[in-house]
Amino acid sequence: MDNMVALIARYVSATMHGVDVVVSGSSENPSITWIPESAVIPLVELMPLVEAYAATQQRISAKRRIDTQAETLRSSLLTSGDGQMLVYIQKEAEARSALAAIESGQSIEAVSYPLLAAEIGITADDIVGVAAIVVARADAIRVLLAQIESTRLAAKAALNAATGDMDSIVSAIEWPEIA
Repeated sequence: MDNMVALIARYVSATMHGVDVVVSGSSENPSITWIPESAVIPLVELMPLVEAYAATQQRISAKRRIDTQAETLRSSLLTSGDGQMLVYIQKEAEARSALAAIESGQSIEAVSYPLLAAEIGITADDIVGVAAIVVARADAIRVLLAQIESTRLAAKAALNAATGDMDSIVSAIEWPEIA
């Protein structure tokens, strides 16, 4: 306690004489730092920096919320996971390859298209039917993914241009309808 009383006395004495000080530490171990007048930055000069920092933090937080909302929508279209994404990509490639082969008059065998073959009897009765359905689904999902991405990027651009409340921008986003 004596340390604190001594510290307060030094602080009062310093401030009465126009010397700037910084008080830190705890009540048991207080410290005081004298700041040379040349190093003092008036609060009015610091406020624009503080406000810019706060706006940047709010913008970063708002962008994270936008990304989370976009990912939630994507997850309603696709099963998440890196392995599942690889399956989707490979399955679509197999389906497009199989349909191209058929269109050019070639015969196809299920063994050449293992991911499509895995769906025979589930998605369709034969590999051609499976390939057609996989391509149709991929094309439909691609349109929705593009709409989500366009909305996400437009919202982030609006945040980059904003000087006021970022939350209102996030709240006003009109995401595409997912049926």
